Amino acid sequence: MIDLKKSNEDHVTLLLCSFCKLKEIEKLKSFIDNIEIDDSNEIINNYKKFDLYTVIRLCRESGYYRLACLMAQKFNDPLIMVDIQLNELNNPEATMKYICSLNVDDLLRVLVDNVSILLNKLPNETTALLIDVFTGRYKPKFTQDSLNYNKELTKKKSAASEVEDNNDENHVIQSYKAFASFMRSKVSQLIYHQDQELFSNLL
Repeated sequence: MIDLKKSNEDHVTLLLCSFCKLKEIEKLKSFIDNIEIDDSNEIINNYKKFDLYTVIRLCRESGYYRLACLMAQKFNDPLIMVDIQLNELNNPEATMKYICSLNVDDLLRVLVDNVSILLNKLPNETTALLIDVFTGRYKPKFTQDSLNYNKELTKKKSAASEVEDNNDENHVIQSYKAFASFMRSKVSQLIYHQDQELFSNLL
């Protein structure tokens, strides 16, 4: 029915779930790779549409975490991507590299749900990232195309994180308390400069 372009969402979802159950992963991956999506991450051809989250859930239940990540990345769902990387693949370094490729809106969504885990597993890198975000200096360090998930999501890294630490005037942030202290100093400086500007305007 797909070849005849007469399939609907249920048909395609059933086919992809069957691929997963039958362990025909290459067929499933090939189908996903050949799907065309628009700028809104919607499938262009109606006869290829499927229930993305049902297929991702089945892949996760079957242990096909890499494939689930590839689907989450293709259809731009950072929350699922990070959840799999942190909680099932246990690869915080790859997670950090991935989230540093996100725009600031998606990054904030990810941090809201995962900041405690990231601070626990990568305290220095996460704290430095938070500083960049809250001081307005954050810019994506990687492009989505530069990330090789086939490698990143399957290997365990023994080396230190590839994400470089950010320093503020050579000050190394060692803990969340240090980050909080740093932020308080930044707020104090901002208030001081605002007061100075107000005072100058009154003169």
